[in-house]
Amino acid sequence: MTTLSPTLTFEAGTLLVLSGLPGAGKTRLRERAQGLPEGAWVSMDELRRQVLGTLTVLNAGRRQTQVRQEANDVVYHMAQSIVAERMRHGLSTVVDATNLTDADRKPWIDHAHANGAEACVLIVDTPFEECLRRMQAREDWVPEHRMREMMQARGGAGSGGFERGSSYSHRLLSGGETLCFQPRQVPTASLDVVSDVHGLLDDLLVLLEGCGWQVRDGVLRHADARRRLLFLGDLVDRGPDSLPLLDLVMRSCEAGTAQCLQGNHEAKLLKFVEQAQREGIERWGSWANAETGMQLLKLPEVQRQRLVTFMRRLPPYVTHEPARVAFVHGDVHRFDPFLSLREDLVHGQSGFRPDVDSDAIYAAAHQAGLNDYLVIRGHVPPTSEQDCIVSIEAQGYQKGELRLLRFDDFLAAREAGVGVQAAVRQALHVRACSHDQEAHAERRFGLAKALEALTTRKLVRRSLDPSKLFRGYKYAKEVFWTGAWDESPYLIKARGIVLDVAGTVVSNPFDKVFNYGEREVGKDLPDTLPVVEALKLNGFLGIISPHPLKRGELLVHTQGSLDPENEYIRHIVALLQPRQRGLLARFFAQRPMTLMLEVLHPEDPHIVEYGTDEHGLYLIGARTLGFEDPELPEEELDGIAEQLALRRPWWRRTTLGEVKRRVRDCRDEGSMVRADTALQTSLLKMKSPFYLTTKFLARLSSKNARHLFSNPQDFKKHQDEELYPIVDAVAAAFSLDSFMALSDSERVRAVRDIIERQQ
Repeated sequence: MTTLSPTLTFEAGTLLVLSGLPGAGKTRLRERAQGLPEGAWVSMDELRRQVLGTLTVLNAGRRQTQVRQEANDVVYHMAQSIVAERMRHGLSTVVDATNLTDADRKPWIDHAHANGAEACVLIVDTPFEECLRRMQAREDWVPEHRMREMMQARGGAGSGGFERGSSYSHRLLSGGETLCFQPRQVPTASLDVVSDVHGLLDDLLVLLEGCGWQVRDGVLRHADARRRLLFLGDLVDRGPDSLPLLDLVMRSCEAGTAQCLQGNHEAKLLKFVEQAQREGIERWGSWANAETGMQLLKLPEVQRQRLVTFMRRLPPYVTHEPARVAFVHGDVHRFDPFLSLREDLVHGQSGFRPDVDSDAIYAAAHQAGLNDYLVIRGHVPPTSEQDCIVSIEAQGYQKGELRLLRFDDFLAAREAGVGVQAAVRQALHVRACSHDQEAHAERRFGLAKALEALTTRKLVRRSLDPSKLFRGYKYAKEVFWTGAWDESPYLIKARGIVLDVAGTVVSNPFDKVFNYGEREVGKDLPDTLPVVEALKLNGFLGIISPHPLKRGELLVHTQGSLDPENEYIRHIVALLQPRQRGLLARFFAQRPMTLMLEVLHPEDPHIVEYGTDEHGLYLIGARTLGFEDPELPEEELDGIAEQLALRRPWWRRTTLGEVKRRVRDCRDEGSMVRADTALQTSLLKMKSPFYLTTKFLARLSSKNARHLFSNPQDFKKHQDEELYPIVDAVAAAFSLDSFMALSDSERVRAVRDIIERQQ
C-alpha cells in the first residue's frame, strides 16, 4: 500500500527556512517540490561547490565527496545577498541550510519581514541515528563527529545545539512532504474592486454606500456578509485624508472584509519613512508623498508602526484562479504570479511614458502565449482598449472619478458572451470627484517651491537641521546690494522661516521689515500717523516653536541656522530656565505658534551696553503657523510673556513724529513701528543716529576705509544692510584723504549729520 505524502502549500512570495541535520531529508524535499519557481531554492552546499568545488576523501576505505568549508563566510554572505534580493522583489524562496537554531534562522527571516513577506521555518526532525545511517551512504559526506557537535544539547534553545522548535512560525516535517507554492488568491468572486483612492475618503464612502457598504465599528462592512472589497493600491497622497483612509482600510483588512494591494504611493511612503528615520531627507521627489510622510512621522510611535507594518505587508497582486484573472496595481507588460517582480507590479513597467502603450504590449504577449491572465489594474488610465487587460483608474484626485468594479457582475456578463470592455462598463459604479490636485498643490506647496527656486538662484540661503527634515530660509546679503527685492514676493518671507520637507511651515518668524527710508519705506507716512512704538533692543533674534515631531520639545533656531551646536542657538538654550521649558511645552500644546525673542547674552556684545541684570530673553513677537498669518498685537504679547515668565521691552501708543523725535536723541538702537490698528501691522524699523554712527565708525578701520572709498559697492557686500545708505553718502561726500583727515569727533558729527538728513 502506497502512503501519499502530505502537500504543504504556501503563498507565492513566502520565505521557507529549512532546518535540519545533514542527512535529515532536505534534499528529498527539493526533489518532491512542485511548481518551484526558477531560482527559488538557495542551497548553501551548492554555493560552496560553486566557490571552491568538492574534495574526494577516503572514509573507512571508501571514496566519498566532501563539500569544502573553507569559504563559509563568503558563501554565507552570498546566500544572504541572494535571499535579500529575492525578498525585495517578492519572489518565493527556500533556504537550504542546517539552520539548527533560531539565531541561525533569524537573519533569513529578517529579510522577509523587512520586505513584508511571510516566513516559515520547516524543521526536518529526522532521528539522529537515521541521519548518521544516511550519511554513510551519501556521496557528499559530513563526518560523524561534526554531526554530534551539531546535535549537542539537543533541543536546548539558545544552547547552540539543534532546536526542534522555534519562536518563529514553524512546522515539524519528516522529510517526505511535498512543498508547493500557489498564487495569492482572493477568497471569493463576490468582490468589489476599487481603483486608486488617493486620500479621497469622503468620495470613497459615498461610492461605497451606493454599493451597500457602510462603516460600522470602524470597519467597512456590507449587508451581504459574503462580499469583500479589494483596493488596487494608492490609498495615500494627493487627497485630504490619506491617513484616516489608510487606517480604515487597514482595520477592514484585519477584520477580513477587505484586501488591499500595494501601490507605488505606498511603496514610496515606506521609503520616505525608512530614509527619514535612518538618515533624513534633504529633498524628495514628490511633494504630496512627503506631505503624507510627515503626517505619518507625527503620529505616536505605536500607531505609526502599525500603519507602516500594514503597508509593508501589502501584496503586489492577487488572482482569481477559476477565472484566470489577476489584480495588480501597475501597468504591466508581463504577469506571472511566481516570476513577476514586485516593483514591476507596484510601479508599472512604462514609467509614465506617454509614448508607450503598455496595455497593447501586454495584449501582444498574451496573444503570443506569454501572458496567461486577464489583468485588472489601476495606476494609470487605460493606454488602449484590449480584451485581456483592463484599467479602472480614472484620476479621481484630478476632478476625475473613483471607480468600483463589481467583479461578480463582470464575470456574469462575460459568461453571457459580453466582451471584456463592455462587461467592465456594465459592472462599473462611479463617483465624480471635485478634488483639484493641481490647485491644491499650488496652494499647499507654492511657498516651498518658490523658496527652493530662490535658493537655486542664490538669492536665499538654506540651512538644514540635523535630521534633514527641516530647512530654514534666509535671504542672502546680495539681495540688498543688488536691489533684488522685487524679484519675488516670497523674499520677505525668507527671514528664518522653517519648512519641513513637505513644505509645511513649522516655524514662522517675522517677515522682513525695512528700515525707515530704505526703499523709500515710511517716507510717504505723515508725522501725525497713530502708531505703536516698541523699543528695539540691541541683541540678536532668537526663534522658538513647538518641535513638529518630538512632542513636548522645542525647535530653537536663529534666522540663519537650525544647528543646535550653533553658538547663538546655544546662547538661547542657556538662557532658557527649566521652568520656562515646561511652561513653553504646555503653552505650545494649547497654542502652536512661533515666538520671536530678542536675546541679550553677555558673550554677545553689541553697540548698546546692558547691565548684567538686563541680560535674558525678551518676547518681541509671535504669530501662528500659517505663513500669511499676522503677528500678534503688543497687548497679547504682554499676556504671553507673563504666562511664560519672559521679559518684554517697553512699548507705547504715539505718533510717527514722536517716534522720530525720540529716536533722534536716544542712545538705544531705536524703535519698531507698527500701525495702531487691530492687527498692528509692522510698518518699519527706525534706527537711532547714535546706534548707526557708532556701528559704522566701529567697522571703519584704515584698511576698511580704503576699501570703502576704492569700491563702495564691494564694501557693502560685507556690511549690514542698514549701513548701505551711509556708505553711499560718505563715499559721495568725501574722498579717502579728506575723510581720514577728520578728527574722531568730526567724523562722528559728519556721519550723524548724514544719518539725520536721511531720516
